[in-house]
Amino acid sequence: MDKFVFRTKVLSDLPRDNQLQTRLELPENPRAKLKGKQSWLAAYETHGRVPPVFWPSLLKLTLSSYSEFGAIENYRQLFGYFDRSSQFPFAEELRYETARPYVSAVDFDSKGIYLATVNRVHILSIYEFETLCCNAGKGSDENSRFPDENYVPAIYRTSSHKPFETIKWNPSNEDEVACVAAGSKKVYYYDIARTAHLPSEILKVKARNYGSESLGFFDLAFFNDGSSRVLACGRDSHVHIWDRRVGTSSSAALAAPGAGGALNSVELSKDTQIVYSGSEGGFIYSWDLRGGSQGAAFVTSAKGYTQPLGAVKIETMLRSISSLSAQTEIATSAVHAISLNPACGEQLAFHLNSGWSGVLNTFTLNATHLHCPPPPWIDRTQDQADQYAAPDSTRDIERRLLSPKRVVHRRRPVWLRSWPVYAVGSGSENKVHMLNFTPGSKSRYSLEHWRSDAEEEWQVEPPTSDAVVSLAAHPLNDTLVAGCESGKLLLIGQKKASTRGRETDQ
Repeated sequence: MDKFVFRTKVLSDLPRDNQLQTRLELPENPRAKLKGKQSWLAAYETHGRVPPVFWPSLLKLTLSSYSEFGAIENYRQLFGYFDRSSQFPFAEELRYETARPYVSAVDFDSKGIYLATVNRVHILSIYEFETLCCNAGKGSDENSRFPDENYVPAIYRTSSHKPFETIKWNPSNEDEVACVAAGSKKVYYYDIARTAHLPSEILKVKARNYGSESLGFFDLAFFNDGSSRVLACGRDSHVHIWDRRVGTSSSAALAAPGAGGALNSVELSKDTQIVYSGSEGGFIYSWDLRGGSQGAAFVTSAKGYTQPLGAVKIETMLRSISSLSAQTEIATSAVHAISLNPACGEQLAFHLNSGWSGVLNTFTLNATHLHCPPPPWIDRTQDQADQYAAPDSTRDIERRLLSPKRVVHRRRPVWLRSWPVYAVGSGSENKVHMLNFTPGSKSRYSLEHWRSDAEEEWQVEPPTSDAVVSLAAHPLNDTLVAGCESGKLLLIGQKKASTRGRETDQ
């Protein structure tokens, strides 16, 4: 028989099922006042798993323990590599790169041993996660432009002539990572087991079918069935599909209607039969790779062979929620990211350009959860107009007030593996929204949620030292790695520290 101990300050919060013993816990210091410091301890019998009645409390305790416990000044190191090394392709071009260095994507391998990152200064880096944890927080010499290159050693690093958009590990061969870049119609494979810094393979789209000027990929996804197929989406409103066993040219394409605009994100269902994609026009599309009644999947080469199985315009769906439309103005917003809950395949999370996030039910294509923070471009209030000089016209003042506080990047949220929590970097403040998207009406973000007077509302938003753009969750312990606008990598999770000294002080 296994047992665990649960602590609470309110005796009525302790469930009676499987309860073995209950006692009042008193502070160790007898002179301390008991008011506000006493709590109840209860021991419970378990049989292999924690009873579901404790899940909300455990989730709250787990998320409340999250905080930033390390930072890696990754971007400052790259200048040193450019100036002291010539083995990277395009290093001479990037030496005087003036673009924003933000980390556009981060991704763990399936075991959580290695972390892959790409940024907008065209750099791909592979790190050992334990090395990052050991070196995070050690700091570096702020007065030195070229810090010690062994500060956070990367086991692999290379550059490209195009700014990377995203990176994914190949699930069938985790010696490989695949990347896509803005302004490029190719998918780049890099073999980290090789010492060469050039791509080991490049997948292309046939230019005779799709104009090269309109191409540029934003996201990619792998089939997890052990095959060699991969798909990518981008500016041309198509999801292109490759089978590496056939060749390096695309095998097929899924066409989205013209009104949807560019496709920013793509996701594949667990059974590898349904493809989901979010568009710049605010649509979420789904395709059935089995072809439906058309039955033409992978028959003709590099042609759009099927229409979307379903299409949802997020703006229209949100306007149908009367309680929401009565409180705020709802406008069209681009879908920056979509992601299926790894523990519940019917939950498709989405993140909008406006900073809003939510969940779609993949069976009904209706919203079930929603988080609506203020958009980043309305942070400035009318009171701030006084700082502008009097000669400015009213139009100029309005333009400055309504302009974004910062550039709204294409953000990459992530699901935690152990909990139905969607982690999203805030678009207006330096923090991470930890959104409890638990299925059903118990989540505060559920559209069916009804809070009683006795129920305590809680929300976890760990502050960060920089604005977060992309996130990745460790597959074993749910530690978050955040890529930031300044090029830093932040470690967010449960900080491990000894409490022996605290007990002695008490």
